Amino acid sequence: MRRIGGSASVLVALLALGSRVEARSLATFGMCLAREDTIFYGASWCPQCRAQQEMLGGANRYVHYVECSVDGGRDTTDECRDAGISKYPTWVFPDGSRQTGRLSVETLAARSGCALDDEETSAD
Repeated sequence: MRRIGGSASVLVALLALGSRVEARSLATFGMCLAREDTIFYGASWCPQCRAQQEMLGGANRYVHYVECSVDGGRDTTDECRDAGISKYPTWVFPDGSRQTGRLSVETLAARSGCALDDEETSAD
């Protein structure tokens, strides 16, 4: 019994460590997205935008996010209208290209030039 409990404690500790490493990697990834001027246009009422933000996790606080809805309604802000944003989410990448829809972190990494793991990202 003790051995199983000890193994379970080690497993819990490893999972917690993995979560911290993942959170740190995502935060570093988010900082890189911001540094590379990758922009996420969204609307507070958009379910795909919320799902995108959840997927980004720890990166979310650093990502350059532009809210396009006026007071949570369906009207579009001048900033988004001027940028030609009509669908959400829309990502604008460093090369000026755009992609709409919820994107995987792998796609965001490939399009932005930002690495997903700590070692590559922190070497930028």
